[in-house]
Amino acid sequence: MRKRIIITFLVLCQIMLVIPALFSETWEIFEQIPYSSTLYRTAQKPEILLRLPIGNKNGEVGNPKPVADRGKHPQDFYPLPDGSFWVLDDRHFALKLFSPTGECRQSISLKKWRFFDICGVVDFVPVPGKGLFLLTNPESDVPSVIHLDSNGKSLGSWGAHGHEIGFDSERQSLYVIAGDYVGGEPGLEEYGLDGSHRLTISGEGLSGIFAAKDEVFGANVQGRDQARLFRKTVTGQETLLATFSLTVPENDTDCTPEIGIIGRDASGSVYLYAMVSSEPDSNRVFTSCLIKFAPDGNLMNRTDIFFPVIDYFYELTDFVTRFYLVRPDVVLSFDTRGKWYRILKYTFP
Repeated sequence: MRKRIIITFLVLCQIMLVIPALFSETWEIFEQIPYSSTLYRTAQKPEILLRLPIGNKNGEVGNPKPVADRGKHPQDFYPLPDGSFWVLDDRHFALKLFSPTGECRQSISLKKWRFFDICGVVDFVPVPGKGLFLLTNPESDVPSVIHLDSNGKSLGSWGAHGHEIGFDSERQSLYVIAGDYVGGEPGLEEYGLDGSHRLTISGEGLSGIFAAKDEVFGANVQGRDQARLFRKTVTGQETLLATFSLTVPENDTDCTPEIGIIGRDASGSVYLYAMVSSEPDSNRVFTSCLIKFAPDGNLMNRTDIFFPVIDYFYELTDFVTRFYLVRPDVVLSFDTRGKWYRILKYTFP
């Protein structure tokens, strides 16, 4: 019996040695994820600013047990100017405010908006001096924007349908973005902070970044590998700013190219994230990069990054809402990795 165990162990060791060799010709592994060898050589590793333990205690977030269904791990965070940040803790139906060192300062219950067994809140945005604005699940009976004060007291609500909410400080307005996968027509709706409807712009790939009066930036993929940056007006007029290629292997038909706009800095430069991964599990990555454009569409910078698009113990989230531009050339994101919820930092060289 002991001899059989030893032989089995030796065979397993040989298999483990062979598997990396199979990957080494085309792929390199970073945090369990195979990246193309070309991308692996150029991509920057994220700086890990903070780790929050995954668990059920007050200073922890998420579910300590691996699960496959959505809503059991933090889906979003929002950094504040003082270095603190809010976390949408779906597992515990709460919004939690953490200090720059990871101390839990505040927790607001979201159980009122529970949708079956998951958290009904899909996104949120804090607005200075106005509290918090929540966006509820577009699959619920009454998808809406919920306005809370800084202590979590409800101040009002209005109907809206989307998967992302944001705040424009210059226009003092909120925007809600919807896509095909949440039902309804893809596009953007703008609201005053009192819920008054201001405008609607229809179309795929739109961001909440306003280029001019009643005009927003957008980005999408056309064909297999051609990405484009554009502006679109409320009347539907579209202005193409730039086109560029993504790395998509010729012989691989199971690839998904994705692109989204992260934000705009004070000079007007627009930042995007682009990714090409394999289907169905995003378990191989061909392209993963941050891109910076001037307002007129001229390419200013591009940097490859390692971004953990999947943790084999945790589910995927909407990738582009995981990025925030906090100052010129500095982007924050997050992921769940093993026992930790991590805040990640990337910089343009």
